[in-house]
Amino acid sequence: MNGAGAFKSTDGGQTWDPVNTGLTYSSISCLAGDPSRATEVLAGTYDGGVYKTTDGGVTWNAVNTGLTGKDVYALAVDPSNPQTVYAGTDARISKSTDGGVSWSKSGLAFSFGHLARSTSSALGWHLPRWPGPGSLEAAPKDLRNSEKK
Repeated sequence: MNGAGAFKSTDGGQTWDPVNTGLTYSSISCLAGDPSRATEVLAGTYDGGVYKTTDGGVTWNAVNTGLTGKDVYALAVDPSNPQTVYAGTDARISKSTDGGVSWSKSGLAFSFGHLARSTSSALGWHLPRWPGPGSLEAAPKDLRNSEKK
């Protein structure tokens, strides 16, 4: 799959400019940003894993240490702790506790790589039903049954 990469607007969406320096995989599947730092953005790609910019897209660096699966279908940043990031890949859901620099197994259930934002401080994850392939309902294994009261 060949894509156009990342684009950035500085005028409210009137014009867009490519911001792809270091982004060697241009087929971007998802983006997630740090809500407290507008210049920090993660990009999930098809076949290239995760890339991160800390300068608003001027430069991108691959951040795939420990990431299993290079097709990234979803990214989610914990709004209460932006250093905690989840990536849904073709292999599993991985978790980063350092802003996406390194990844480990999350312990969350997995279904087709779809990942949704937690509504309970990451204690439970759910995805509202919408048209399209796959769905995910995930929670840490020890909380899965207690959330369905």
